[in-house]
Amino acid sequence: MALARRTSFPLLGLLAGRPMSGYDLKQAIQATFGHFWTESFGQIYPELGRLAEAGMITIARSSTVEGRVPGPAASAGRSRRAARPGRRGAPRLVYELTDAGRACLDDWLMAPARSQVRRDELLLKLYFAGQRAPAVGLEHIARQRVELSRRLALLTRVESRLRQVLEGSPEMIGWLAGVRHGVLMAEAGLRWCDEAEDLLATVVSGSAS
Repeated sequence: MALARRTSFPLLGLLAGRPMSGYDLKQAIQATFGHFWTESFGQIYPELGRLAEAGMITIARSSTVEGRVPGPAASAGRSRRAARPGRRGAPRLVYELTDAGRACLDDWLMAPARSQVRRDELLLKLYFAGQRAPAVGLEHIARQRVELSRRLALLTRVESRLRQVLEGSPEMIGWLAGVRHGVLMAEAGLRWCDEAEDLLATVVSGSAS
């Protein structure tokens, strides 16, 4: 299997730390680098199945919701799909990284990062709003300011907590770099809101006169 899928690598990276279930992986993504990378359950579980089939991960253990032991039917086909949690008696599979998965992760870490094609709906709306509905553009900017302020407050708390808990640990450097990126981007976004608001306000006042 060619691991060109972007979903593969956050899962491999997290499993390099400890065995996890699909649910654990989703929660870990949200709690750590969720401000710049997200994966849905609909992406995580199929990818776990593909990674297991490719020998990159293996099932470390299996438990069930409500503590029930899965029967033969529940155990069938695990190499092709990962079981989703939540159903009574459904198996909860915990995965761990194999040597092949660790080598794949190391190769990916050494390769240059691929540039991302950016698609920003807010900027696209403002592009046209300046000509057709500048007042609506101001409303969009106001909402963006609220969201950025909320994100900045959250990341500032996360940064403070990281510095307290992880001071001197090897994990801190990468985690702190990611959080600081989010903090600085939010701060820059708020400054951009000020400038964009001034630009659109000029258009609005001109059209009203």
